[in-house]
Amino acid sequence: MNDDDTVFNTIVYQYDAFGQIVKQISYNDAGSDGIWFTADDDVGDYQTYTLSEDGTTEDRPRYGSGSDGKWFTDDDEIEEFYQYCF
Repeated sequence: MNDDDTVFNTIVYQYDAFGQIVKQISYNDAGSDGIWFTADDDVGDYQTYTLSEDGTTEDRPRYGSGSDGKWFTDDDEIEEFYQYCF
């Protein structure tokens, strides 16, 4: 957002019942209706976070919607994979 309150992009976070982040979604454009925070906002990328039983966190960034052209489906493009130990 700039000084005149124009939104350029936004990030939405989703959390589990324990307050752990499970998904981060970046939106890069207001979509065809030109209004932010509606169903047609353009996804730029998203990441999912999974806490494993051994205490590590897996981070899987997705940068493309895959061959079906739909985000949040099994064919979304994972270009990187991170694993964190705390």
